[in-house]
Amino acid sequence: MKVKLLCQSLVLLAVLAFATGCSKDYTPPQSSASLQGTFTGQFIFLHQPANSATVDTVKANIQLEMQANSTYQVTGDTSTVHAGSRGTFVPGANSTIQFFDATYPPAGTPAKLHLSGIYQYSYDGIFLRLTGYGPLDTVTYKYVLEKN
Repeated sequence: MKVKLLCQSLVLLAVLAFATGCSKDYTPPQSSASLQGTFTGQFIFLHQPANSATVDTVKANIQLEMQANSTYQVTGDTSTVHAGSRGTFVPGANSTIQFFDATYPPAGTPAKLHLSGIYQYSYDGIFLRLTGYGPLDTVTYKYVLEKN
């Protein structure tokens, strides 16, 4: 009986060690201070209609200013697809960040896209990459920005 229990314990430990070794490293949330600065680059809007294999793509050059006090502002080419906006942001766990746009209309659908909602992000000290998804996973929002 003791041998069987010992074998089961060893198997369980081996499985846990393997699973831990194969899991992605936990990335603690970045502080607002580490995300501060001016970033410029492209906003890319991707839409795949349900009845088509073709992905529609629209791009705009934007500038994102992020402050240590957790405020942000979007400027640049805001005449076409992306709206100029401003608000606050909160870095979260597992490489997420949430933007609260103060200019987002309280009712109806905005004419242009706003930096608002929850995004996956990565930041290596030079490039800030944000990825968000729209309803029904047919829309993807990507920001590929370089720190100035």
